[in-house]
Amino acid sequence: RETKKMRLSRLAVGSAILLVALFSEEVVRWLGLLGPDFESGRLFTAEFTERKRQEGVARWSLYLAPLVPLVGYVGYEIARACLVHAGAAMALEGLAGTWSVLDDANDRSVLARSVMNIVFLGASGRAGIRMWREFATRADAGASLGALAAALAADEPRAKRLGLGFVPTTPFRRLYAFHPGFHRLSAVTAAFQLKNLVDTVAYGDGALFVVHHIITITAAVLALHPVAQFHGTFFFGVSETSTTLLALLANFDAEHGVPRLESDYPNARLLVGGLFAVSFILVRAIIWPFLTYFFIADCRHVLRREEAHDPFVVLTLAAMLLILTCMQLLWLLQILHALYAELVKPLLRPAPREKLA
Repeated sequence: RETKKMRLSRLAVGSAILLVALFSEEVVRWLGLLGPDFESGRLFTAEFTERKRQEGVARWSLYLAPLVPLVGYVGYEIARACLVHAGAAMALEGLAGTWSVLDDANDRSVLARSVMNIVFLGASGRAGIRMWREFATRADAGASLGALAAALAADEPRAKRLGLGFVPTTPFRRLYAFHPGFHRLSAVTAAFQLKNLVDTVAYGDGALFVVHHIITITAAVLALHPVAQFHGTFFFGVSETSTTLLALLANFDAEHGVPRLESDYPNARLLVGGLFAVSFILVRAIIWPFLTYFFIADCRHVLRREEAHDPFVVLTLAAMLLILTCMQLLWLLQILHALYAELVKPLLRPAPREKLA
């Protein structure tokens, strides 16, 4: 039987690991892993790609070439995710016995993974919101969805007159504009989703999530060319705000979460579920397809004009985004079904008749 001192030791060590993982960025900067690679991007032009092929460079290696200078940083982020996961697991083990939810080792494992997911997804969402706020400060007009749609659909002279200076004025510029903040976010996304892919298999989340993580990893690597970084500030950044709430809500799932949380805290489950449903509908059912439409339109434009640095990369990104959009639709239907079962169906159920004495 573990003593109180042993549990406190686990809690202290786990907390220390968490703090090191969460606040180690200055050390990483000192080591040079956050160096000039995040301040400048190299555009892989069609001429560059063709010259490399004539030199005998394998095509697949060109697709991975932008990742090579960032391997050290990606490795650091993978290690960071592992440390957050391990630190949370050890800290929760040290808290066992203080809360009934933490009594079961499997439940503690699920919660530790949830801590990692919430930390990384929340940081991605925050980074995306910060980039969009920076965009908004450069807008001369109101940055509404209507104004954004007009800027994304307009020709160059009209786009300039609309006053949304943060929107590149041509499809080519929108696809190939370089954003240092997103460049780093893309590397973080690739690292986190690699760790998440391993966890998805280990925890048995299902084939759909395996496909999702593989697509996201591939898109994150290709975005480093750089390509689709303007659009990616939403898809890898802002959209993760709703995923953060999903990671929190998943703890209440009877099959893949902590059953005791669902049974002991039904009101908390309803609150988190409601917040997630609202965020999902706003972010992923409205804004996501809205930006997907314009991204596909920009891809078609550069492909028709033969401006794409590599048609295969552009087509692959467009196809993967369409697949992810179909997944959003599937999950939206599941959310609507859950809302009906939780909120509407009980209201439609007839009240039980009182028995006569």
